[in-house]
Amino acid sequence: MNQKPDFIIIGAMKCATSTLHEQLALQSGIFMSELK
Repeated sequence: MNQKPDFIIIGAMKCATSTLHEQLALQSGIFMSELK
């Protein structure tokens, strides 16, 4: 399957993108890449 992402999150250092990545990864309906 070759799907394009619905959205991409871009953030600067120290702006809570790691926390956002972790919280979104907990949701069953959201696929997260291994790399962030």
